[in-house]
Amino acid sequence: MVSADGKLKDVLKVGQQKSLKTDRITLVLGPRKEVKSVRMMFSMAAEGKNCTDIVRALDRKDILINGKQWNDVTVLNILNNPKYTGSNVWNRYTQRLHTPLRRVEPQFWIGKPIAFPPIVDQQTFEHAQATLQRMRDSRWPDEKILKRVRCLLQAKGRLSEGVLMRARGMPSLATIHKHFGTFRQLYERIGYDLDPRYVFRSDQLQRSKNLRKSLVGELKRLFPDHVSVALSRNGARAILRVDDSFMVSIVFCRPQRTQKGRCWAAKPNPAEADYITLLCFLNHRHDRALQYYVAPRLVSRNEQRLYSGSPFLRQAVKLVCLSDFYASVIRFRDERASCASTASF
Repeated sequence: MVSADGKLKDVLKVGQQKSLKTDRITLVLGPRKEVKSVRMMFSMAAEGKNCTDIVRALDRKDILINGKQWNDVTVLNILNNPKYTGSNVWNRYTQRLHTPLRRVEPQFWIGKPIAFPPIVDQQTFEHAQATLQRMRDSRWPDEKILKRVRCLLQAKGRLSEGVLMRARGMPSLATIHKHFGTFRQLYERIGYDLDPRYVFRSDQLQRSKNLRKSLVGELKRLFPDHVSVALSRNGARAILRVDDSFMVSIVFCRPQRTQKGRCWAAKPNPAEADYITLLCFLNHRHDRALQYYVAPRLVSRNEQRLYSGSPFLRQAVKLVCLSDFYASVIRFRDERASCASTASF
C-alpha cells in the first residue's frame, strides 16, 4: 500500500485492503523462493513443456501453493497473467449481472507496462504463450471439432451459433472461428445447407462487424490523442472513450421500408442509452454508412424508427465527414456539463 505521492506505507497481508481513498495499491516482489518458482514455470513453458510437466517438476521439488499441491489450472493461471512481466492489466475479463465470467480478447486489454518490478522478461513470457497456444490447438484438431458438430446436428436437427454456444462439450466459438473461419465454412465441411435467408443475414452481420472495425480504426486515426477503444459492458463490441472522460456509443441503423416511407431502425444497447451516440445509417448490404449523426442520447431504450426530417434528428448533428466527429461530441459533452451545473445551482 502506497500513499498518493507513491511512498510505501505498508505491505498488506492476504485479505487486507487499503483504508483510505487516497492510498494506492501496487505489487512488490514476494519471497525469493516463490519468485524463483515462478521463473522456473515460465522457463519450462518457454522451452515447450506443458502444464502437466511443470506440475510434476514442482511436486518433485516439494513446492506448494498456499499449502496445497499445484495442478494444471493453478499453473495455467500463473502463465497467463501478464503481471509477472511487470505490466498492470485491466479488462482481462468481463461479467454482467449474473452472466458467466467471460475472457476478453487480448487486443481489448488495457495495460500499463513496467508498472512494478518484473519477475520474467517479455520474451520469455511470449515464448510461454506460444507453448500454451500450441496446447490449445492440439486439444481441438479439425476432425474432433467436425465430429462433435455432426453429433450435435444429429441430436438437434439444426445448427446455429446459439445452438453451438449452448451445447456442452463443444469448443469455444473463438476456436471454431480460428479453425474454420466462418460458421458457413464450418457448415460446408459437414454438408449442412443453410436457409438462404439466414445466409444473407449472416453475411450482413459479418459485413457490419467489418464496418464497425473499420469505422473505429478511422476515428482512432483521425483523433489519436482523443479517441480510444473500450468494450461495451457485456463485452460484445467496441465503443469509444473520448479524452478518457466520457463514452460514446456507436449504433448501426438498419434501413427499413414502412407505410410512411423509408426509415432507419436504431436499437441501442440499454446500458448505453444515456451515452452520447454516433448514429450510422447503413445501406442494405450493411457494408457502407450513408450518413452519420451525433446525438446527445437516444430518446428510447427500445428500437425506434428514424425518418428524414424527424424531430429527433433535428436535435442531432449531421456530420459532413468523420473529421467533424470530435467537435460534435465535445459540444454535447459541454452542453451536458452546463445543464448539470445549472440544475445544481
